[in-house]
Amino acid sequence: ARHVQNFTSIHDPIYNLNYFPRNQFNAADHRELRQAATDMWRQITSLKSA
Repeated sequence: ARHVQNFTSIHDPIYNLNYFPRNQFNAADHRELRQAATDMWRQITSLKSA
């Protein structure tokens, strides 16, 4: 049960960082938002850019 609590407590913030309703953005804006989310994720997790 504890594992499920840990998973669910972190799932929503990660999901929200990477969720963009596809029908609300054109392709260029969607790519820009995805790149910004990826950059933020790398910063949060201290990964170097590829």
